Amino acid sequence: MFISAAMMLLSALLLGGATSYGYLSDSVLQLVAIPVFLIAIWRMLIAPPHPHVRLAIFFSIALVLVPLLQLIPLPSNIWTGFPGREAVTTAMKLSFGELPWMPLSLSPRATWLSLLSLLPFFAVFLSVQQLGFADRRRLSLIIIAIAFLSAFVGLLQVAQGPSSSLRFYEYVHRSDAIGFFANRNHFAALLYTAIVLVVAWTLAKSSDHRAQAVAEKHNKAWLFYMIGGFIIVLALLAAQLTARSRAGLGLTIVAFIGIYFMSQIGRQTNASNKSAKMIWGAVALALVFATQFALFRIMERMELSLGSDVRLSYAQLTTLAAKANMPFGSGLGSFVPVFKQFETTGSVGHVYANQAHNEFLQVWLEAGVAGLLLMALFAAWYFYRTYRIWRFPHAAGREIDHLLARAATIIIALVCLHSIVDYPLRTVAMMAVMAFALALLIDPPAHMLEHEEVGELEKKSTSRKSRRRRPPTAQPIPARPIPNHPLPGPTAPPQNLSPDKTPWEGVEWPEEWRKKDK
Repeated sequence: MFISAAMMLLSALLLGGATSYGYLSDSVLQLVAIPVFLIAIWRMLIAPPHPHVRLAIFFSIALVLVPLLQLIPLPSNIWTGFPGREAVTTAMKLSFGELPWMPLSLSPRATWLSLLSLLPFFAVFLSVQQLGFADRRRLSLIIIAIAFLSAFVGLLQVAQGPSSSLRFYEYVHRSDAIGFFANRNHFAALLYTAIVLVVAWTLAKSSDHRAQAVAEKHNKAWLFYMIGGFIIVLALLAAQLTARSRAGLGLTIVAFIGIYFMSQIGRQTNASNKSAKMIWGAVALALVFATQFALFRIMERMELSLGSDVRLSYAQLTTLAAKANMPFGSGLGSFVPVFKQFETTGSVGHVYANQAHNEFLQVWLEAGVAGLLLMALFAAWYFYRTYRIWRFPHAAGREIDHLLARAATIIIALVCLHSIVDYPLRTVAMMAVMAFALALLIDPPAHMLEHEEVGELEKKSTSRKSRRRRPPTAQPIPARPIPNHPLPGPTAPPQNLSPDKTPWEGVEWPEEWRKKDK
């Protein structure tokens, strides 16, 4: 299960940076997700799921039912009565004369593509929630590694300029760092999520090894983890600043606020407190270096005022379209044709509106009341699990497992806040990261915890045997040199002893023995 989940997550992070449906890379990821999804379903049928898993499964089924119901063909006397179908009805009467059967969705092809785009999400989510703590740690390291690699690629893109061959998509931000993405905002989303994971790992490892260093004066492993975490955070921050995403920069600050609370809750030991202080010192130094690296580029980006941003116009028109298509919505993926019906000359300038830049409004438009209800249920479940994770961590997990679960709650909040002004979850890469974070909110299965406990005991016993000292090999005793003078022989006992005397009368006893003899 771990191999399939790791393969799906790695593929999504490397190939899932597109912002539109229909790319070849998205089709490849959907094909990869099919066997991973089936393996996860098969494993769930074998082992009884946790109550939290059942709730997540019911929510997932409801999420899939929305586009499926929107694709059911309906007779003309039914679908023409739905709100928002007047323009489609008029156009079809003029074109065909007779109205055919039509589904509820105004763009059935886009709804099918939206449904297929959920395959990687469910493959990652269902796989990760069945893994134990150890496998979840390894997957978090995969996200950190790909984010670090993506940051390195982004810095090279800026260094090589707009014509860099490292920009892997046709329609991209040519002057900014984008990594493996087509949009700087989605690249920024991966960076701030990775920063949270890096700090969680650094806090846990440096705290553990610093506690060992108190007992072992020569143990400096905690310093190695601190330096490594500092270098990775510095690189991620530098890439974040060169991406010049205003939402990304603002949410990075919010991420550090969440990191502060994460560093204060946990094992209140002297070692953990010192590690937290060193983390904040490293973060401050990284901010100084990274800001000097891209200060002028950030100032150029900030010259665009909020009033001139078209996102406000997008939100107003999307709200009008959502109200016009209540209560059933226009169909998942139908934003572009529906938005054009409400778009007027000069309302959004010369910008092509491919998304609403507000996921909550777009879900309202495309899914109607069902979308609003699902979002409300998700918010209630998220706040409940966040409270449980921060106040009552799992008893079987280590400190790093508790920190990763808390980091997941921060990541989900950051991505949801980002979705108010953009659409990061429309990329397969960020969808996979979100699925991983959501799975961390669910406790591992009991059989996986038992398997990990047995493995830990075997590992500890093996390490004890390897550390056990072997008995020293017997060394031959060197022979003493023979002296030149003869050694004195044994003293003969005295002869003609009287009956009241012992044979050892002439032997000189130690003083202590003499006292005992008397």
